[in-house]
Amino acid sequence: MWRDWRWWLLFSWPVASLAVLAYLNFRHFGPFDPTDVMGRHLQNGQVEQHIEQLFSDIAGSTAMTVFQLSRQECQCNRYNEPLVVQVNQLLSLQGYDVVELTVDDYPQIAQWIPGFPSIAVFDDQQRLVYTGPYSSGYFCTPSTNVVADLITNLLASPYLGATINNDTTGCYCR
Repeated sequence: MWRDWRWWLLFSWPVASLAVLAYLNFRHFGPFDPTDVMGRHLQNGQVEQHIEQLFSDIAGSTAMTVFQLSRQECQCNRYNEPLVVQVNQLLSLQGYDVVELTVDDYPQIAQWIPGFPSIAVFDDQQRLVYTGPYSSGYFCTPSTNVVADLITNLLASPYLGATINNDTTGCYCR
């Protein structure tokens, strides 16, 4: 009987450990906007103006500014770090200022942007160019970075309105 118990422990311990590890790593995995906060605001047609006003109230001028939005103690921040560095380098080379904000310090942000970490980019005329997550998918890596190429293309094109990315799944905190 002792022998059977040791075998059970030998095989169940790694399985239980992997299950706990998977839970801890993927508990934040889900939709960026699970309750369709941004979608409801988009239907009203004034989401761009409200987000522009929100960040103007927080920071004053938003011209050529990138706002990195996060929630303190969110493990997704760590996973997104390579993407944040990549986007910072890309936009800093183009003369953009980078401002880091936490929703813990500015809870009004969560009324308009539901998932974190995320980003809001404003052009030289203080118009919202992009808001949404840095990436999508199970793993936040430079290969899943939806922002870098998109922002580069948006900034090189005539302004046609903001790109508001709320329909994606990945590692996000509320």
